[in-house]
Amino acid sequence: MKKWIVLAVVALVITASVQFLIASLRKHDFESKVFEIAKTARADNHDEIKRRVVEEASKIGAETAADKVTVQYAATSDLSGTQRFVGKIMTFDNHRATITVEFSQPILFIPIKKKSEIVTLIESAGKQREQRDLPEP
Repeated sequence: MKKWIVLAVVALVITASVQFLIASLRKHDFESKVFEIAKTARADNHDEIKRRVVEEASKIGAETAADKVTVQYAATSDLSGTQRFVGKIMTFDNHRATITVEFSQPILFIPIKKKSEIVTLIESAGKQREQRDLPEP
């Protein structure tokens, strides 16, 4: 009888470990998809972003709702490396998109709550700086 109990416990631990590993891999894939969604963010499409994030969550077996997804889109002075390189002659109007998702993934039929925050820099096209005339001596 003890052998059956030990065998059942070992099987339960192995099953939980495999499900935890699969959930971690799916979470990573989900975060990469949300990153791609964040690149399409604008000031006027937050409802569409939330809908797409909920759809991606359902594809990995996670449960979430649109009210558990927050989208922030704001202007930023941050520049990419390339933009910093040409920053002396050009100006940029970059934006930062942040998507925060609270979701749960079941492991052994127990929902485990998780939270992901995805941040991306949305780069703009550069505009040439105005040239200033130097005063004559």
